[in-house]
Amino acid sequence: MACPDSVPWLEQSLARASGTVFGAPPAYMGEGGTISFMAVLGEKFPQAQFVLTGVLGPHSNAHGPDEILHIPTGKRVSVVIAQVLAAQHAQKGPTLAGFVGRGGSAQFAAVSQY
Repeated sequence: MACPDSVPWLEQSLARASGTVFGAPPAYMGEGGTISFMAVLGEKFPQAQFVLTGVLGPHSNAHGPDEILHIPTGKRVSVVIAQVLAAQHAQKGPTLAGFVGRGGSAQFAAVSQY
């Protein structure tokens, strides 16, 4: 899935929220499209800005039989996404639409101008 470049307000809001909540800048990582639903969304909304986040924390054992969701990390990631969506809402100009979902141990948000 090819993604459009991130728009400045999104990068700034992610940096601000991550710094506030985690005390560090966000980490960006491109990976091989293992969440197939994202490819469908990308095809349907090619100019959408997507934010995918992992909510695994210490000793989460991702994809193992004893996988757990680290609740403190999940709460902090949720605060970051809420702050990004608030920044999206504050944007001037065209109507904005947002979507937040959770699949497995990942959270994602799609924010786009229509």
